[in-house]
Amino acid sequence: MADTEAPSQSIDQKTFDMEEIDSKSWVDESVVEPSEQKVVKQRLPWLSSEKGSIFILCAVAFLINCQPSEPFLVQYLTENKGLSEEQLDNEVWPYDTYGSFLFLIPVGLLAEIYGYRRVVFFGFLCREATRVLLIFARGVALMAVMQVTYAAATCANTVYFAYAYMVVDKSDFEAATSYMRFSYHAGNLIGAIIGQLLVDNGNSLTTLFYLSWMFTTLGLICFLIFLPKPTRAAPPSLAGLLLSTGRNRRLLQPGGSIAQDSKTDSQRPGRNSATDLNSQTGWKDAWKEIRLLYTGSRLLKWCFFWSIMYGVTLMISNYYQNQVYNINPDAKFGYLEAAAEGFAALGALAALLSKNIGERWTAPLIFVGTAVMGICYILTTREDSSLFDVSVLNVIPMGIFGYLFSLASSQIALDALTPRYAISFTLNTFASLFLAVIVQQAAAGTKTSTNGYYVIAAIETFFVALTALVMIAVPSMR
Repeated sequence: MADTEAPSQSIDQKTFDMEEIDSKSWVDESVVEPSEQKVVKQRLPWLSSEKGSIFILCAVAFLINCQPSEPFLVQYLTENKGLSEEQLDNEVWPYDTYGSFLFLIPVGLLAEIYGYRRVVFFGFLCREATRVLLIFARGVALMAVMQVTYAAATCANTVYFAYAYMVVDKSDFEAATSYMRFSYHAGNLIGAIIGQLLVDNGNSLTTLFYLSWMFTTLGLICFLIFLPKPTRAAPPSLAGLLLSTGRNRRLLQPGGSIAQDSKTDSQRPGRNSATDLNSQTGWKDAWKEIRLLYTGSRLLKWCFFWSIMYGVTLMISNYYQNQVYNINPDAKFGYLEAAAEGFAALGALAALLSKNIGERWTAPLIFVGTAVMGICYILTTREDSSLFDVSVLNVIPMGIFGYLFSLASSQIALDALTPRYAISFTLNTFASLFLAVIVQQAAAGTKTSTNGYYVIAAIETFFVALTALVMIAVPSMR
């Protein structure tokens, strides 16, 4: 990877140093008291090693996604909260996408301004709020609010996975990505099995939601006490580059002091030279950084994949339980969820084995993977589909996406010419959710059925496959 290009120095450096957050201070940022972390590391020095850091990152990912209640969410909201399928499809689930769309860009920008750890901490608080609402709240409106808090938490997940690249060495990017995503999916796999075993032994669904709350809280505690600090400084925030243009709108006298002039900017005689230059420079610096995030053939291919398939997979994850529930309300949702997450976890590990695949294989991998996913989505909508058929056809795309998404994450981070991982990941996800919001809003307005959402997902997926095929056929796009 090319060395990170140094930011332009045309912004007044004195003003920038005084008024912007020092990027080095980000390295010392911590949600818990430094003395507490120091004591922990003295007792467990292994945690300070590279392997220890990856282990803690994986442990937190495992705990926050170990949710015994997750496979039974539709059943719980239908039977315990009294919501109908139509209410879930059109008045509850869409707010997950809407909420993600609302929070993503602010989350990425705030991560650069205040630090990744504080944003992730905010996400944990939203997880706690989600658990409280699920257990104690009732009604369509509050369940929609629950989806919004959950969306905020998943947006913080994007920052959490990006945070790994600020902690581990570049040589360990692929390993950290695969192990973290494997642990994340493994958490839901174990949680799903626990949930199904408890249901089979006569425990109430409410008990599962209390257990999910417990695991979420354990993840929060692990984060507060053990999470490793970053090993490299983040660059000055994009928001800082933009805000600095406004702060530099005051003219500087030759000696460097600020001119005392009561006139507005438009009335000052030198505004069109010095002030406009500062304004233009800040925007140019920010735009230069954005361009650096999207430079490189392999990186652009993976960003294209991410910008569509993340939203597609998120949409399917909200509807596949409805599809299974319509076939058999007594289905073993826990084992189905475990199978799906198991395939996703294996896909994440397979990505580590594929890390040495060259750039020329990127488009073929996207083509084959998305083509198979699209075929599976279409086949699930057959009227004669059995529970086994629908289960298998939902599990296979999970494994494929787990594989491709892990590859996309690590290779985007490796190819990025500037270490703004939170911005890159949130922008890609934002683009994907922007499309998903439009699609789901249109579908909800026409009271689309569960299978209708699968058809929409298949169309989007085939579009990605077709584009990847064009990339393969046209030499200039390889």
